[in-house]
Amino acid sequence: MVIHRLFTMSEHEQLCREIERLERLCRRQQADCDTLSRRAERLEVENHALRCERDEAVAQHQALLTELRQERRQHEDTRQNLEQLVHTCAHLDERIKAHMRRQFGASSERLRGMDAFIPELLEHLAEWDANNDGNPRAEDAQEPRDDGHNAVATFPKPATEPAAHSTIADSPVDAGEAAGETDVQESDGPKGRRRPANAGGRNPIPAHLPRRSSTYVPPADHPALRGTLTHDQIATAVVSRYEIDSVMAYVADVTCPVMRITHASGAVYQETLTPPTVTGRSQVSDAFVIHSAIDKVADHLPSYRQSKRLERFDCLIERSKICRWHITLATFIKPLWEAIFAEIQAEPVIGIDDTVHRLVVADRSVCKQGRLWAISGGAGICYQFTETREGKWITGLLEDYSGAVMGDAYKGHNRLLQREDILALFCWAHVRRKFFDAADKRRRKIMIALIGRLYDLENTLATLPPDERAVQRQQRAQPILAQIHETLCAWQADPTILPKSGIGRATNYTLNLWEGLKRYCTIGAAPIDNNRTERGMRPNALHRKNSLFSATVKGAESYAILLTIIQSALMHGLNPETYLNEVVEAMHHQRLPAAQLTPAAYAAREKTGCKLSS
Repeated sequence: MVIHRLFTMSEHEQLCREIERLERLCRRQQADCDTLSRRAERLEVENHALRCERDEAVAQHQALLTELRQERRQHEDTRQNLEQLVHTCAHLDERIKAHMRRQFGASSERLRGMDAFIPELLEHLAEWDANNDGNPRAEDAQEPRDDGHNAVATFPKPATEPAAHSTIADSPVDAGEAAGETDVQESDGPKGRRRPANAGGRNPIPAHLPRRSSTYVPPADHPALRGTLTHDQIATAVVSRYEIDSVMAYVADVTCPVMRITHASGAVYQETLTPPTVTGRSQVSDAFVIHSAIDKVADHLPSYRQSKRLERFDCLIERSKICRWHITLATFIKPLWEAIFAEIQAEPVIGIDDTVHRLVVADRSVCKQGRLWAISGGAGICYQFTETREGKWITGLLEDYSGAVMGDAYKGHNRLLQREDILALFCWAHVRRKFFDAADKRRRKIMIALIGRLYDLENTLATLPPDERAVQRQQRAQPILAQIHETLCAWQADPTILPKSGIGRATNYTLNLWEGLKRYCTIGAAPIDNNRTERGMRPNALHRKNSLFSATVKGAESYAILLTIIQSALMHGLNPETYLNEVVEAMHHQRLPAAQLTPAAYAAREKTGCKLSS
C-alpha cells in the first residue's frame, strides 16, 4: 500500500515536471512565434518599401523610355527636315528659275522667241565670267567648253523625218557619260517673228459692214490750218474709218393682233398673239436676254456690271432679275445641251477635264469649291457642274459611253478609265509641260526636241483620214516614241538624277503613264494631246476672275448649259448671238428637233447655204 502510494507520487511528479517542461516549451515557442511575427511584420514593411521603390523605378524607366521615344521621333523629324532642307537648298536655283519663268516669262511655252533665251543666256555669261575670272581666253573663244555631264541617250535620226528636223544632230559620246548618251544640237539660233512677205499695210475695212456717209466741214481753228493765210477747197476725198454707236436700251412697242380662236375641241376663246419669249409675259425680249447671256458667258461681263451699265442709260434692272432671265433661258435651251452631249458621246474619242467653279454655301459667308467638268469632241464641248470633285460624277456622266477617253492623271478618273469598254489616253502636252518646267537645261532641251518631232509629224498628218493617219503614226511616230522611252529609262536609272528634281519628276510621270501616252498611235481619230479640252477651260477661268462665284446650284448649272452652247458655237466659227436668236425662234415654233439645231448641225447647214425655215 505504501509502495503503491510512493509509486503514484513519483508518477505525479514526473507528470508535473513534464507539464512544466511542455509549458516552458510552449512559452519558448510562443516567444519564437512572437519574434517571427515581429520579423514578418518588419519584412512586410521592408517588402512594401521595396515594392514602392520598384514601382518608382519602373515608372522612371517607363518615363525614360517615353522620353527616349520622343527624342527618337524628334531626331527622325529633325533628320527628315534636314534632308528636306538640304534637298530644297540643292534645288533652290531650280525653283527660283521656275518661279521667275512663270512670273516674268512668256505665257506661251514656245522656245522660239528671244525673250525665252534671255535667262539662259545670262546664266551662260555668269558661268563664263566665273570660269575665266572676267578675262577672256583664246581657247574659250574658239570652241565651247564641255562640262562632261551630258546624260542624254543617243538616238539615231530616222530617215523618214522631214527636213525641218535637221537641226537635231548626233554628237560623240564622252568617256565620262553613260553608255548611249549624247547631245542634241541646234544649228539655227532662235528666231523672232518675221513680217509676212505679203504684208503691205492695213487690212481693208470689210465691205459687208453698213456705211453712213457725212460731209465734214473743218472749223477755222483746225490744227492743219494753223499759221495759214488762205485756204480753198479744190476737191473732196472719202476717208473710211471704223465707228460704233453707244449701247442704248430702248422700249419696243409692238402692235399685236387680238384673235378670236376656235379650237378643234370646239372651245372659243380670245387671245393676244405676242412674239413668243423664253421668259413668258415678262418685260424683256429674247434678243435682250440672249445678248445679256453672251455678255456674261462669252465676254465675261457679270450680271452686276451689266446692271451698272444699264443704269447709266436710265434703265434700272436689278442683277437678280438678270440672273433669273439667264436661268430661264438655260432651262429653255437645255434640249440643245442634251443634243450636243449626245453628239459628243457618239464620237470614238473624247477629252475630259475639270476646273474650279466657286459656289456660295447656305449661310453666304464663305464659298466652297464646286467643279465644272468639260467633255469635248469634234461636235462641241459639254460642261456639267457638280458640287464636289468626286470621280463618281464623271463616271456617271459617261456611263453610256464606250470608246477612247483622253485626260490627265487625276485619280478620280481611274474608275472611268478602268472600265473594259474604255481606252485610256493621256496628254503629251502635260508631259512636255513637266519637262519645260525642269531646270536641267541639257535634258530639258533633248526631251522637248524629241516631243517636238512628234508634234511636227502630227502637223504633216493633220489632213489625212483617221485610218491613214494611224498607219503613218505606226511607221513614223513609233520610232520616236521608242527613242523617248529609252531616254527616260536611262535617266530613271541614272543615280545623279534625284527623283524629286524637275527632270526626275517629269521622267517618273511620263513612265508611269507610258501605255496611255503611246496608245494614240493606234487610234487615228485620237489627238496627240488634250489641248482642245484645255482650251475649253479658259473661258471659265476668265469668268471666275470676274463673277467670283455662283449664288445657287441652279445658277451654276444654268451657267454650264449656256457655256456649253456658246462655246460649241464658237468652236464651229458661228456668231453665238445670231445662232441663238435663230435657234430659240425655231424652238419656239418647233420647226426642227433639237438634234438638228446643234452648232455642228447649224454650221453644216450654213455651209450648204440652207437656213432655218421661217
